[in-house]
Amino acid sequence: MSIYRERTGEYSVVYNETFDDGHEDFLDVYEFSAVDPDLEFGKIDVFTTYQEALDFSCQTYHCALDKFVNIGMIQEEYRLYKIGTNWK
Repeated sequence: MSIYRERTGEYSVVYNETFDDGHEDFLDVYEFSAVDPDLEFGKIDVFTTYQEALDFSCQTYHCALDKFVNIGMIQEEYRLYKIGTNWK
């Protein structure tokens, strides 16, 4: 799930449900296969404010406020998660 600020000033919540295609040599979560081929680029909901987008994300997708990471950190977070599961 990602939250983006659009050029219009609105905020988009993009929810991507993918298969866990990752392994030690493939950590690019943005290249994982979509569960639903019709939603290859995710389900998008648009909001007027960032707070509305954040509230929606937490309520709809049960996101924890202390688990959001910068887009540049998601690969490292995924790598650490996979190390913790011994790449199973």
